[in-house]
Formats: sequence, structure tokens, C-alpha cells
Amino acid sequence: MAVFISYRRGGSSEETAKTIYAELSGEYEVFLDKESLGGGRFAPEIERQIRECDDYLLIIEKTTFDRCNEPGDWILHEAGIVREYEKNIIPVFVDGNSYKDKAPDELRFVYEYNGIKWTEEDPVVRLKRLLVSCRKYDLYVDYDHHWFTLTEGSVEVLKEICRKYTEHYRVKTPVNVHFNNIEGIVAGEMMTPDKAENKEQFLAYTKQTDDYRRMLKRMEKKLAYAIEIMLMDRFLDKYAHDLCAEYAEKYGVDKCYFIDSEGDRQPYWTVFLWVRIIEQMLKNCMPFGMDNEYHNEYYLHLEAILYNANLCFKTHVEIDPDDPQFVLFAGSLDYYQMPRASLLTIVYPDFFFYLGEKKAEDPDRFNIVSQYPGALRLDSYGFAPA
Repeated sequence: MAVFISYRRGGSSEETAKTIYAELSGEYEVFLDKESLGGGRFAPEIERQIRECDDYLLIIEKTTFDRCNEPGDWILHEAGIVREYEKNIIPVFVDGNSYKDKAPDELRFVYEYNGIKWTEEDPVVRLKRLLVSCRKYDLYVDYDHHWFTLTEGSVEVLKEICRKYTEHYRVKTPVNVHFNNIEGIVAGEMMTPDKAENKEQFLAYTKQTDDYRRMLKRMEKKLAYAIEIMLMDRFLDKYAHDLCAEYAEKYGVDKCYFIDSEGDRQPYWTVFLWVRIIEQMLKNCMPFGMDNEYHNEYYLHLEAILYNANLCFKTHVEIDPDDPQFVLFAGSLDYYQMPRASLLTIVYPDFFFYLGEKKAEDPDRFNIVSQYPGALRLDSYGFAPA
């Protein structure tokens, strides 16, 4: 769920768009062309972003509608997509004037929605009240003694998300991932033998380099996407319920329930499963996640949506043929037949991390694949030996 900012380039509307982007991007997924676009053709990406957004902000000032009569005007083109997909529209009036009399007929519909005057007191606060997009949640990861773990505060954030899902409904929930205390392990990947003698100096220098920041950003981005996909998977709710006795014994019964808005007790089983999967992704995958390719002794390879003529889903779990668990993957198995340890330490973490990596590194392919019903759900896949 995201916010799309539309504006006419040049003038005060562009400056207002940048200000709004800066104010919202820490809490929400926000798209602003000059800040968000990468390489390649921009038109298809802008159209996709509008289709997938929930809030469409149109920055309006004196000159916004001046070029709407020109062929291929982007303001008009975007508005057509917005209307077709019935997005929540928030007009932002830069100088307090609506300029409705200057708007072409094709854009008059935007005035049917509540807007804000950028000149009013605390306009950002007013804007946030009109957004339907979910705010981002921050998750923090600690690195200590060669282990990655979620912080206690991050577990509480997952509980908050769970309560929201229980009391309302499940929607895409964007997250930010932040790594603590990992300067050494990231910079260590960049260290060559000739620099080892001056390790502390090299690490201090490396933290300031673009390569370091890109590497850290890539790690955070992959994991954030993986967690977002995982949070949406209802299949985990069913499996978490099977583990309820184990969670109650480990965490204590009182910590396993919360009281919802109706006064009923609701279990936290899914939260504890989320934590286990995330930490397994961290422990098993992150040391290798700094490479360009995904490495793991066991990995899920999503086969075939584009290469399989009948669009069937098929996965292959590639494992060492000498491994004693190989027989468990012979033939076609469903998740209920697989041993619990394999599910929690191999299949689930790898599945979500693989999808997160593909979304981060190959978004075009990921977007095509994700259009097929069930493509991102665990229960859509079967297993066969490599």
C-alpha cells in the first residue's frame, strides 16, 4: 500500500512534492518520480505504481492545468488510470487556491475528494489523516556473537501488526528493516588481506563509502520485502496453530494471548512463528545475503510461471542426494507431511527470502510472476526432487 505523488514539474508544485515526499517516506511507502525511478523506461513503471498505490496526491498550483490540452499530457494520463482503478485522491492546494475553474473537464472529478491547503497550519498532520495507506513499521536486527536476532521492540511491533489483522483485516503492510552492530561483518566482506593490518581504520573508512551503504541497503531491502510477503501468507496461521503448545511452554500462556477490541482473547501463535522464520532467515541467509547471488545448502527454486505453458506452479527443492532427508522429498509432498524442523529451518525461510531477493533485484520479473493468483503463497506449491 503506497502513496503516489503527482505534480507539474517546475515551480512551487515540484518543491511541495519534494517536501511531502521527505515528510512521508519515513513512515509510508511513497513514490515520487525523481526520487523513486531507476533506469529503464519510465512510463510503464509510473503506470504500474499508480495501479498499485492506494493514495494519489495531486499537487495543484496556478500552472498545473496549463498544458493539459497538449497531446500526451501526463497529468491527464495519470488521472485516467486513477479514475479507472478508483484510488483515494487527495488534492493538495499549494497556495490555498483550488483553481477549479482552470481544471479541464477530465480532471473535475478530483474535486469530489477531500483536499488540504498547504498554507494551513500543520498540513502534513492533516494529510496523514486523509491517507488510507498503511504506515510503515520499523523492525530492528541486532548482531551479537555471530548471531542475528530481532530486538524485543521489533517483536512488539509484530504483535501490533497481528492485533491489527485480528481486529480488522489483513492488508499489505510495508516494513523498514534496520541492522544494528553489523559494521564489522559488512565491511569485512570488503576487506582484502593487505588492509587487515589496519582493520579498525579500514572499518571506520568503509562505513563512509557508497559501497558499504549500498551493501547494507541491499540487505535491508531484501529482508523487508521477504517479511512483507510473509506477513500476508495466511497459510502460516494454520501452521502456527499446530505449534501452540510449544509456544505456550516456551513463552508462557499469559504472553501468548492479547485482548482484542471486543474483549475476547486472541492468540499470538502467528507472531511467534513469524519471529522464528525471520530469525532463521537472518541466521541462515544474511551472511550470504551480501553476495549478489543467493546461497544456501538448501534452497527453493521457483520454476516456471513464464516457462510452463499451462502456467502451473512447480518448485524444486534441490538438496544433497546423500542427505538422509532426501527420501522425504521424493515424489510430490505437501507441507503437512514434511518434518517440522525442515519447515521452520529450511523451507519457509528460504521461500520468503528468495521472493524478497527477487523483488529487490529483479522487480520486473517479480511483478509479472506476482500477477498470477496464489503465486506468493506457500500453499500454491508442491515439491519434487531435483
